[in-house]
Amino acid sequence: MALTTGERGLHVPPLTTAEDGWLSYRDPSPYDRYPGFDVLLMRTLGSPFGRPVGARVSPFRQALCMVELACQGCRRPAARNAFGHPLFVLPQRRADNTTRYPATGLTDMPPSCAACALSWCPVLKDRGRQLVWAERADLVGVYGSLFVPGTSMLEEQYVQLSDDEDDPDEDQKPDHGDGDASPRPNFLSAVVAERFVRDLQDLTPADPAYVRELAARQGSGPGLMLPVPVLEGRP
Repeated sequence: MALTTGERGLHVPPLTTAEDGWLSYRDPSPYDRYPGFDVLLMRTLGSPFGRPVGARVSPFRQALCMVELACQGCRRPAARNAFGHPLFVLPQRRADNTTRYPATGLTDMPPSCAACALSWCPVLKDRGRQLVWAERADLVGVYGSLFVPGTSMLEEQYVQLSDDEDDPDEDQKPDHGDGDASPRPNFLSAVVAERFVRDLQDLTPADPAYVRELAARQGSGPGLMLPVPVLEGRP
């Protein structure tokens, strides 16, 4: 899901607002929204060819992995334990390397298959790693740029997918990402999303030996195909 050498970065083309209030691009494409969701996705520059580079991700490919619970490395189904809980590989420290991540909370990192969970990850190379099974992994929101009329663009905002306007209690707000994690439930129609977010709860550590056993049995089947026709330059 990482950007490739053929993709030069992310960008937001000229926007327009539909009659229903939702943002859209003036030149729409099949990759502007993930199937089943109304939220607009940020686009990539270039074509998705070459080797993965850097820590930034394709918004559409990240959405596929998050929504379908597919491996972030190869798009095969996420590994699951005997109870059906998906496997996540999470950092142990924040990007500033000062505070440990909590055992539960928001994450923009999709799950992993067993083989990829044991592979070297450039995002986690300096932040430690923990393999966990998530009993609950609800899809709850997105990180993206917020375009509110009368204000400047607000980057890296967390916006809830739910229409529930009740703000959670301060003690219940997950503080897992590096951006603003205060929910903005009313602004989903005005956000250009970069990453989908899940709320991981009831986590248990994954035994690396068991994950290696799953990896040995995993095989090399194909990953999930993109759910819309592939067009040059998308996503």
